[in-house]
Amino acid sequence: MTQMLAKYRAKVISGHPIQKFTVKIDNCRVIVESNRQELIIQIYGRSGEEKVSKLFDELECLIFFYLGSFPLMELFYINEKEIDISKRAVKYETSDNFLKDNLIICDIDETTVNQQRIEELRKINSYPIYSFQYLLSKAYDHVITNHKMTLLLHIIEGLYNADKNQLQAEKKEIYNKYPEAKKGVVGDYMAAVHWLCKKYFFNYHKKYACEIMPLLKVTRYKFMTRLAETRNWYSHFLNESKKPLRIVKGRDFIIYFEIVCYMIRLSVIDRMGVPINEGRVQEFYYTVHDWILEILYDTDKPLKSTTYQIKEQWKEFMERLEQLQKEALKNESIENNNIGVGSY
Repeated sequence: MTQMLAKYRAKVISGHPIQKFTVKIDNCRVIVESNRQELIIQIYGRSGEEKVSKLFDELECLIFFYLGSFPLMELFYINEKEIDISKRAVKYETSDNFLKDNLIICDIDETTVNQQRIEELRKINSYPIYSFQYLLSKAYDHVITNHKMTLLLHIIEGLYNADKNQLQAEKKEIYNKYPEAKKGVVGDYMAAVHWLCKKYFFNYHKKYACEIMPLLKVTRYKFMTRLAETRNWYSHFLNESKKPLRIVKGRDFIIYFEIVCYMIRLSVIDRMGVPINEGRVQEFYYTVHDWILEILYDTDKPLKSTTYQIKEQWKEFMERLEQLQKEALKNESIENNNIGVGSY
């Protein structure tokens, strides 16, 4: 019998508590629960330490895609013996930029962590997943944004699982849907970008009137072209005059990076057959809309997301509190002066 116990800490879990549940995966008993910010995973199996360890890694991978980050492991035991975790791979320490409540897509329970989800995860090419996890780690915080964006855009084609017929069908759809496509050749990479964007961004953008693309001053086709040209220009070290629609400005890199990361997570979760909570997707894209208003247009109106509305309400509350404090100090000063006058 192999026993594994891990304890993690993650602030985002405190707002999304995990009720204790037990599932059977690969003839192993898996128990998951949380207590405030603490996440606890236990596995009991007869498959041998190597196979149980592999399952453990896969469970962490599921949780990464659901939360948008790896919870930080604090303790790890194998057969009641504490294991040194100081040299864990750097991918397991996600950048602070992605430790956000609004990045959670799925709850962690017996419907999202079970045999079926693990089996579907195993069908997905693991190399782009590993690359994606490293790219979002603290170890990559120091890497310049345009290089990170280039790596991220390569991950799209790594996850695009299409045969020749599907690839041709995707290209034909682009050619028929967008008049701009008729001016040139629709490449394989554009097909991969279209596959990702149409279902995991454009669909929600239209359904919930997210209004992100008007703020970025792009159409659907231009949005996809910016991604494709950015990938091609930086990957092939092209002349400055080439690929004029590529992303150039630093703030644009950050915005597109956030959107593409979210689309990739949605695509992996969808391929695992996990129902997606559209309310959370809507809130994320609304947050992106409000964020763009703030960083590109220096305004906070009109807000769409609950996240920013709460932030704005808090800002207004603090401004009002500050005003009341000033008025109280002013009144106190007047009263003191009146007392001083009356004492003569």
